[in-house]
Amino acid sequence: MNALRFLPLVLLLPAASLAQNVNVALGGTATQNTINSGYTNPPFAIDGNRDGYWWNNSCTVTGNVQGSWWQVALANPS
Repeated sequence: MNALRFLPLVLLLPAASLAQNVNVALGGTATQNTINSGYTNPPFAIDGNRDGYWWNNSCTVTGNVQGSWWQVALANPS
């Protein structure tokens, strides 16, 4: 019985390891409910620029407001 619980995970491991270098957010739509300083743009977070330095337009920052959120809607695979 215990072996059956682990079987689905074992079957998923090869697919997960192949996809680890794929940015599934590219082509998606990023949105957020607040903008910080007017210099950020939600799509900056999913444009493929991974340096993480805000001044290089590689990320976005929500406003300093309680309940702020950021989200990405992934594109349908083709």
